[in-house]
Amino acid sequence: MKIIKHVVRFVIITISLIVLLWIDSVSADDFLYIIPGGKETYTFGQLQEKYETNSITYLRNNITYQIEALNSDIANENYNNLNGQYVEVIQRIAELNSTREQLIAYRNSLIKNENNNLNDSLLTDTNDLIQEINNQIATIDTQLASLNSTKSSLMNHVSGAKLQEDTEAFYKEYQQILLQQSRNKLTYEFLKECFGLVVAKEQLEYYNVNGQYLELVAKAETIKFNKGASTQSKVDDVSLECMKNENMILYYQNIFDNTKDYIRTETNTGENITLKLDIEVNQKSYDLDTVTKIFLASNTTYMQLQNYIKSYQNYMNYNTGISYETYQQMMLKIQDYQMQQGELNNKIKAYVKNAIKSHQYVIKQKDTAKRDLDLNVKNCNVVQKKIDNKKATTIELYKAKVNKKMAELTYYKCCYKIILWEYIIDNCIYDVTLE
Repeated sequence: MKIIKHVVRFVIITISLIVLLWIDSVSADDFLYIIPGGKETYTFGQLQEKYETNSITYLRNNITYQIEALNSDIANENYNNLNGQYVEVIQRIAELNSTREQLIAYRNSLIKNENNNLNDSLLTDTNDLIQEINNQIATIDTQLASLNSTKSSLMNHVSGAKLQEDTEAFYKEYQQILLQQSRNKLTYEFLKECFGLVVAKEQLEYYNVNGQYLELVAKAETIKFNKGASTQSKVDDVSLECMKNENMILYYQNIFDNTKDYIRTETNTGENITLKLDIEVNQKSYDLDTVTKIFLASNTTYMQLQNYIKSYQNYMNYNTGISYETYQQMMLKIQDYQMQQGELNNKIKAYVKNAIKSHQYVIKQKDTAKRDLDLNVKNCNVVQKKIDNKKATTIELYKAKVNKKMAELTYYKCCYKIILWEYIIDNCIYDVTLE
């Protein structure tokens, strides 16, 4: 099974199942992230395998394109059936016309002979035979009128069936490409949910540390107030900030729980699992023109529009007896599909340009965030040494921890955005967002 190469590497280590593994310094864009939860431990690659074999959405997606391919076979069978009937009618018309011509020729020869024959009894027999031939010709004419009407009706049905066959054939011809693109998009959404779980965990850690800091500030402010060195307003302000912080903890805890439930449901894993991600950020470089061409060449919607144009052009060439109104309608449809292609072409170009620029921008953001994180880690260590030497307060230490946690959160977000943008660009995934 294909695993996302630039996202996950398997690392086997022994870890604590209770305490989240934090790092005081981040290596060059390569780090291990663990969300503890239980004895069952999964890497992202293992989760992806379980997602692809257990997710109802993923499995149903596979069936959808199998159905579309079968619809193509049904359309082909319907066309062959109608075309077979049409060919039979054409052959029957040809046979009747041939018989009619032979009867007319025979009748003409009898009339010629009749003019040269003076025997009354022979004239009577000849007249009876000519009358019988006329009756047969009249019967053939009636059959031909009916068959020509059937032919005209069948021609319209065959043309419509051919058009449907041509349009439906797209799903069989491009079944694997359609399936792979949809799989890539679903895997991307799953990847995004996994990173969303990490971000929610980071947010929770930030607000927990910030809550501890605010509690210390609130106690200090209350002591100052009791000594007359502060005001009730300042005490109330800090108390309000504590309440807001608690609300944010509840908010991100809900997001974390919902996201974890989603991952558990989609992968059919237990309620208590440990997620282990060894993340490597490659920071690729992309050429706009090259990527745009690849996106356009691999976009199945663009391919389908081209197939519609070709199918309707074939319909007009095949059905030469269509009315002027139908001809105009077909021409308008072709023009509409061509304009849709033009719109899609512009949208894809703009989308790719934004993706590459966003990728470049977030790399710069990541470099800044990494520098900020290193400085905050250094500052945290400095404050801790001051605490050890009784030259700093606990409030100062927790303030440094809050700043460090915010820097970590920002850095991780940048790394995940880089990975997501690269997955989008590498797999030509159109019309998705990072949010």
